Amino acid sequence: TVGRIIFYVFSRPAIDTFCSYDIQAQDTLTSIADDLGMHWMTLFLLNNHTLRHPSALPPATRISIGRPYIVRQTDSLYSIATRFGTTWQHIMKTNPLTILDERSLYEGQLLCVAPDLAWISCRNR
Repeated sequence: TVGRIIFYVFSRPAIDTFCSYDIQAQDTLTSIADDLGMHWMTLFLLNNHTLRHPSALPPATRISIGRPYIVRQTDSLYSIATRFGTTWQHIMKTNPLTILDERSLYEGQLLCVAPDLAWISCRNR
């Protein structure tokens, strides 16, 4: 045997639940954001059309945790992170079932990317 090739086949995620989270009774924006490695204000800004106030989280409400992004041929995690104002580590954390390691991107791959909107909105102040 010369070598071994391993193929990982991932099904395309369901678009109605991709990049989303269903709020549980005990959740706060801070607890959800901490689990995802982002600022709570980023979650609020991504969902200001759904959430009326940061402390009012109706259980079973589906919120967005990012935006879908389709990987291009020349993309790297770093280039995607730079484009969206986040880190490659955060993209990996938001896509644990999709990205095996930082070199496993492929053209056409669907990722959930959450820009750091809290940082972006404050950086010019």
